[in-house]
Amino acid sequence: MRTDEMYASANCELQIAASELADEGALALVPPRNSDPAPLDEAAQTFAFEVDANIIQSLIHEQAGSLRKALAELVMNSVDAGATRVDLTITHDGFTVADDGRGLGSQAEIRQYFGRFGAAHQKGDARFGRFRVGRGQIMSYARTCWRSGVHELRVDVGGNNGSAATYSLATHVDEQPGCIITGQFYRPMSLVEFNYYFSHCGGYFGDIQFIDIPVFLNGIQVNTPPSTVTWDYEDDFAWYRFDDKAGLRIFNLGVFVMDGDRAKAGTGGDIVSKRALKLNMARNAIVSPCPVWCAIHEQLNRRFAVNLARRGKLSSDERRKLLDDILISGRPISRQQVNLIRRARILDDIFGELRTPEEVFDVGPLTIYDGRHPMVAERVQREGLAHVLIPGTFSSYGYRFQGGDWVQAAISVFVERLNFSKQQRFIPFSHFAQTLRDTSRVIEDEKLADDERTGLEALRKVNAQWQSKTSIRRIVAGASDLFLAWTDGASYIAVSTSQLRALRRGSYAAGSLMWLLAHEYAHNDSSSSGGHGHDFEFYRRFHEMVSSPRFAQAACQLMLANIDGMVLSQRIPGGELGSFIDAFVSATSKMRRKRRRAP
Repeated sequence: MRTDEMYASANCELQIAASELADEGALALVPPRNSDPAPLDEAAQTFAFEVDANIIQSLIHEQAGSLRKALAELVMNSVDAGATRVDLTITHDGFTVADDGRGLGSQAEIRQYFGRFGAAHQKGDARFGRFRVGRGQIMSYARTCWRSGVHELRVDVGGNNGSAATYSLATHVDEQPGCIITGQFYRPMSLVEFNYYFSHCGGYFGDIQFIDIPVFLNGIQVNTPPSTVTWDYEDDFAWYRFDDKAGLRIFNLGVFVMDGDRAKAGTGGDIVSKRALKLNMARNAIVSPCPVWCAIHEQLNRRFAVNLARRGKLSSDERRKLLDDILISGRPISRQQVNLIRRARILDDIFGELRTPEEVFDVGPLTIYDGRHPMVAERVQREGLAHVLIPGTFSSYGYRFQGGDWVQAAISVFVERLNFSKQQRFIPFSHFAQTLRDTSRVIEDEKLADDERTGLEALRKVNAQWQSKTSIRRIVAGASDLFLAWTDGASYIAVSTSQLRALRRGSYAAGSLMWLLAHEYAHNDSSSSGGHGHDFEFYRRFHEMVSSPRFAQAACQLMLANIDGMVLSQRIPGGELGSFIDAFVSATSKMRRKRRRAP
């Protein structure tokens, strides 16, 4: 809600409340003492407000958002004048706009409507114009000459810091049909600017893409009248073309207004109004309330409801719209829509899976991941202790995450709007972070299985060769529901037995284990168990280790050391490593036979 709307709404509510209280006798609207005006010596005089000339300068310069918009305003003026065609010619230092419309009219009309900013249009005399100020935009970019009928008008306000806002009016003998506007830019465009803006005419003049009369730029038509377009849907208020992979563009009577919020519409594409939208003076925002836009938006809601019933998987914009409908808009939701939304996958859990509201709110308690204890969160979800949602469930869709109180308020809205049980339990994540943090233990060498001990001894051998005596840490085996490896940051590194067993399967496991080892060594003087962070120094240390040639050598040495250990214990490697050894032995035997056959 914009500030002006907020104040208007608040003022309206205060007036209603005051009226109701007054009706009940609880509030007497009594004026304060001495509120009567002091007696006057003579009758009061009435004066009209006046506008300083600087306001005209402001109207000219401050509404000029871009040259593109300024030229689009001239095209809209041509349409309002009844033109059936508009031709633009643009070079790096100037432009010409020519149309076959009614022109500027008589000298009296020129002074009344061209020379005065803010003269209101009469109802029905213009499609786009409201206050006759749009022509001022081009005056900020160029000195202009307007030729129509027997009249010629010249305007030069000197760019952004020019002279007083004046115009000259001259009369010719010969008449000019329609209107021709020529302009010389105050700042000529560079070759790069000109090519960027005008080498792809249609892209640049997307602002007037769907105006319903032909518009030509340097001889090439740069618009597409709506009657020539194949639309996905059409009603009394607009044409609709939907594209779930594109942005949402909103056009007023064929002229671009703004990029819409895909989350509000649940889709992208183009919407071209058939009736005038209520716009601000700069024509880049819809002013509320706008009956035409309300009707268009309701049509988008109906389309969304149909798609919700048909689709098994929703796009991110459709999920955002559902969350907006539930949490923010307050829009009524039918019983049929409630049943569909309850089964729609719109809530992100800690594993990146999309869950339905039924899965989250109908079964078990709920918690919100704190962003610091990922492994604890995974265990909570995996063991069914609670459904773990991530803050991005709301914040990535535009709803600001502000902690437990806000989340519980959002949960209450979900429960109420989607008719869930009001006994939904919310457990602060801090509870799980505290109770499940210490879940790892070290295992003595004697209690290890053969594969685990062989892998541990190979890793210890490589560790002794890879690390210096001043930085080396003791390597031990361990078990954890949360960690593949962990360290106290100084004396030891514990490696999960699952990683040690995997070492017998090949080079991939050896490389993975070395990366784990480097990760734990990068935790210098800090524990990596429980929740921990990675600062710049951590990444610097990690990068230096894994980018060193000695790191790759250590991975190879680890695989070879593990093979030596397996040979000593008379065990056969499996997986990729076993296949590699079999292939090598087969190739070696063939090489020996070839040597015997050589002369």
